[in-house]
Amino acid sequence: PVSRIKMYWQFGYNWQESYTEKKYCMQCRNRKGAPEACDVGMKIELYDCNRSHRQKFVRVEGDNSIRPAMSPHLCMSHQNRADDIYLDTLTLEYCNGGKQQQFWIVGTPWQENGKFEIRTNLISNRNPTCLTNPHHPRRKENIIPQRCDRARDHLTSSWTLY
Repeated sequence: PVSRIKMYWQFGYNWQESYTEKKYCMQCRNRKGAPEACDVGMKIELYDCNRSHRQKFVRVEGDNSIRPAMSPHLCMSHQNRADDIYLDTLTLEYCNGGKQQQFWIVGTPWQENGKFEIRTNLISNRNPTCLTNPHHPRRKENIIPQRCDRARDHLTSSWTLY
């Protein structure tokens, strides 16, 4: 199904010195003057959840890819920089079935009201990496692969469909 991917939040989370829920969804970057569709090379960032087509994604189980619904020939991709994952941002690239385009869902199934981690094939210091943002979330932050234990410490390792 076509869905928005929202950063999971629950009562008691404290992001940016606030206990109020922020509804942040993955979105391909909105370049000034760009059409509503996602395009090759665009970064994936956090934005306030809204009705934008740039926030609608599908998961293709056959190759474990995540694709923009309006541009299904593109796949979320990371640069496979296990040596410095903090420089590794998530971008949209042409789908090629490569490891940098494979993501595994861990936790409850890929569904609304579920709570799951999106893991990459990268290993950092013997720890799996999860898609997250650099620290406590805020609008327009890049989505990056980061060690899951660190993302869990910041309460940003989990996602849900919205």
